[in-house]
Amino acid sequence: MSRRVAVSVVAGVWLFAGAATCGESLAADWPQWCGGPSRNAVSPERNLPETFDPGRSRKWGDANAPFPPGRNVRWKARLGFQTFSSPVVAEGRILIGTTWLAAKDPTQPYPRGTGWLLCLDERTGRKLWDLLIPRRMWGGGIYPDGGYGVCSTPTIVDGLAYLVSNRGEVLCLDLDGQANGNDGPFTDEGAYLSAYDAQVRHSLRTRQVRPTDGDIVWAYDMLAELKICPQDASCCSPLVHGRFVYVCTGNGVNAAETSVPYPSAPSLIALDRRTGHLAAVDAERIGAGVFKGQWSSPALCRVNGRELIILGGGDGRCYAFRPVGREELARGTLAKVWSVDCNPPAYRWRDGKPVAYQGRSPGGPSEIIATPACRDGRVYVAIGRDPVYRAGPGNLLCIDAAEGRIRWSSTAVGRSVSSVAVAGGLVYAAETAGKVLCLDADTGKLRWALAAPGPIWSSPLAADGKVFIGCTKGLLVLAAGTAGRLLGRIDLPGGVYAAPCAANGVLYVAASRALYAATATAPLAAR
Repeated sequence: MSRRVAVSVVAGVWLFAGAATCGESLAADWPQWCGGPSRNAVSPERNLPETFDPGRSRKWGDANAPFPPGRNVRWKARLGFQTFSSPVVAEGRILIGTTWLAAKDPTQPYPRGTGWLLCLDERTGRKLWDLLIPRRMWGGGIYPDGGYGVCSTPTIVDGLAYLVSNRGEVLCLDLDGQANGNDGPFTDEGAYLSAYDAQVRHSLRTRQVRPTDGDIVWAYDMLAELKICPQDASCCSPLVHGRFVYVCTGNGVNAAETSVPYPSAPSLIALDRRTGHLAAVDAERIGAGVFKGQWSSPALCRVNGRELIILGGGDGRCYAFRPVGREELARGTLAKVWSVDCNPPAYRWRDGKPVAYQGRSPGGPSEIIATPACRDGRVYVAIGRDPVYRAGPGNLLCIDAAEGRIRWSSTAVGRSVSSVAVAGGLVYAAETAGKVLCLDADTGKLRWALAAPGPIWSSPLAADGKVFIGCTKGLLVLAAGTAGRLLGRIDLPGGVYAAPCAANGVLYVAASRALYAATATAPLAAR
């Protein structure tokens, strides 16, 4: 049975909110951001390396050219100029988003900053196909992507991949690419790959679609359909649950950071994953209170026999919504169950007056950039700001998902853009300023804190009795538990801004310009 036929069979038995959850990790794959819909980055993998040798660096070039690995590295693959998307592994494929490095491949003359999605063979790291996503200019002569390329971490389900592009689109892609034909309803990849770019003042060279190009099954243009204004980047990782794909729109402030152009635009939407048609939107006007942008991804929480869609808002509040059911589908709106202000009152108010949000101010309130993590009917989430701003006071919360009640909060954790990993009764978190922390999952008591050699944009992975987390200098490997001991540090060129993952006995680490497949044993094969 082909992948596409299998998807059609699955579609025939879909139900609404009561359907079995799609996107759960099968076997030892890692098919989505944080591994599963709960967004708790904990892996059962064993025998993962404490260290590895990244090998010799070479100049960027053909993604299929040899790229010699080092000790404990099965293979490594070239990425683009900078990488913020995390790798996902499923069905023998690896997907990762990055940024095209301009003028190095004469057959694809795309400007620097173009989005680039790579599909690699899991065993060898060989490129199977790729998708170049041209930048777009939106109202006011600005780009909504910040030049960061594809920041979204894809979600793989049933031979399809779901992604938020750097153009503000939700894309559904065939995991086989164009190798098995151009699947529709979207069949105009040639025009898509040749989109006009005002920065270079001409259309990109029109070319025939190749077997090594990506295959877009459907596309939903959030900028055109919803009238949103993404700030800096669209980096939500889609959540697939039952028949629907849940996506944070990224609606935020304008380029001057003075106002929200579309305060009534939705922040969370649900699309029919078969067709890409809009099914429901939130009606909470989260955008009216957004401080800067919205970069969190939705999570799925199960508590007391029901399911909730959890979203961290750009207004500093954590929201819970019911998944789409018949009532939500009929109304076209998502029903809010609860919301919690994650900023302590002292961050929002001083001497009875509201504290203004100033990005570079060391005080004041913060938004939620991290993705909430769900474990045992609880939601764990931290507040933070754009990492380019200064460090400042933060807060890490544990929320009872059934009641929307704060069980505990800890201001011992400074501003953070990192999701947390909850394992063994402990919460592993990180401060953007460069600190890894461990707290008791029941009480919030701080167990230990270790300084990192650089700022942290990455999120922790708990696996094999270890905690793996990237920083701007490379990868840190810490002992899990209450000891707080550094096991290893791997210096990687360009640093690590994405979250590591583990699948099928291999640790995957995306540095700025290379993806490493590391094992605790000698490499099985060189590329």
